[in-house]
Amino acid sequence: MANPAPAPNLRVRYAKIITPAGAYQLTPQDVLWAARSAFYEGGSPADVLWTETQRFTTMRGSFSTFAAFVQAFSQPINPKWRRTGEFCRPGGKYAGTDACSPARLTRRDNAAMLSWATLYKRNPELVAVVLAWANGQLPNPVPRVTNFADTTVAAHWLKNNDGDVFKHGENVFIVEAASRTWDRNHVTLQADDGAVASADGVQAGTGAGQGFLAVFMNSLLHPLNSKV
Repeated sequence: MANPAPAPNLRVRYAKIITPAGAYQLTPQDVLWAARSAFYEGGSPADVLWTETQRFTTMRGSFSTFAAFVQAFSQPINPKWRRTGEFCRPGGKYAGTDACSPARLTRRDNAAMLSWATLYKRNPELVAVVLAWANGQLPNPVPRVTNFADTTVAAHWLKNNDGDVFKHGENVFIVEAASRTWDRNHVTLQADDGAVASADGVQAGTGAGQGFLAVFMNSLLHPLNSKV
């Protein structure tokens, strides 16, 4: 009998998030939760992923992992907004409102359990974008952007906070005061082979790593485990 394939969650070393303050190594858990967020936030996944990447660098003191951060930031996968979370459970602040409707709660249940196999079946293009991001092969289309929200929430935020609208889409993407003076490549992604993704594109690496195409094909053949 052939040996079983190695555990998928251990097979890839993804890119590092690089800032002048230091580096953070993306993990398979980070990438799966980022994919879940991008799928349910809608719009351009590249905009969503890079905004979350840049925001994470401003909140390293509060979150030790990107997975923990993105679950707190992205409402569709935020455990506080699930049926047992503090906002929607019986007696919760928004229980019984549209924000905690049965349809929304079911959607959030599905978001938290979304597997790579289901993601690829439902939106293979999004999977390709997420894996490009995770492997340092996705240019940054939203330099300095550290926040996004739907139109209503964004309008309220901008009324009460200092920020500039970078672009409109299904969400409004915002450059906050703290990131306004950043260099456009303040945050980059460095691949295992040394390639660097930034707002200026992707600078080729040394070729010492696995190579994005090989990683991408391996990811499709052996998707990550569905449970976190």
